[in-house]
Amino acid sequence: MTRMLTWLFNQSVAAQNVIAWAMVLLFVSVAALTGFAATDYAHDRRAEVQEKRELLARLERTVTMGASVQEIPNAVSTNTGFFLEGDSAANASANLHAMIGGLADANSTDLSSVVTLPEKSSGDVKLVGLKVIISGELEDVHKVVFALETATPPLIIDTLSLQAIPQRGKNAPAKMAVNLNVLGVLAPQKKSGVNAS
Repeated sequence: MTRMLTWLFNQSVAAQNVIAWAMVLLFVSVAALTGFAATDYAHDRRAEVQEKRELLARLERTVTMGASVQEIPNAVSTNTGFFLEGDSAANASANLHAMIGGLADANSTDLSSVVTLPEKSSGDVKLVGLKVIISGELEDVHKVVFALETATPPLIIDTLSLQAIPQRGKNAPAKMAVNLNVLGVLAPQKKSGVNAS
């Protein structure tokens, strides 16, 4: 250190000025880089905190929506089994239609189209279903789909497609239409047999 100071004092005034300005420039550069790094770090932390807040808000909305939807199936159907209610495919389809209509009404959505699907069979299991179009505000349609996915008796959403509904005005709530095939398991039909004596 002493040698360096001695060497510095033995330089010309012009050289000493250049060295002094270089040291000042080095100090300012280090300070600026440190400030930029600190600002960038703070910005990253802020963005991460904002992202976590948005995630928490989405999770809270999902929990709230799940809690409100859990009450709906009980109001629509008292069936607690595995099979759709109804002693025939036509009756089961009608009851499924009533259930979906009740869910749509309970969530302020429109059930704009209902088409009965052909009965499907896999071994002894028979499925009956409906092709439906449900439209309304995004959150309300989501509630209906969630209720269908968690319904009792269990339902199968075989096909699903979404379509945005154009709205007028900037602040109009987002609306959508969902086309889906909803299937349920038909209760096994009792076979009538003749007892031989």
